[in-house]
Amino acid sequence: MTTRKGELTPATIDREWPHQIALPADQVKGANNAVIHEFCRGLSLCPRNYTVQRDDVTYVVFCFDGFTN
Repeated sequence: MTTRKGELTPATIDREWPHQIALPADQVKGANNAVIHEFCRGLSLCPRNYTVQRDDVTYVVFCFDGFTN
């Protein structure tokens, strides 16, 4: 896997933001997206999230370091 210069690698995300929550992608769209990001505003949310798929369901993974800013 190659990454662009300065882009966070999956290993870096796992190391620096070890607490990860997966939400179904269809529940993270529209108005819910704003609600989720407002909730995460005071948390140590990783600037990059990613998606995974399991049992034909796509999930958006949000990563936290476990400490608040």
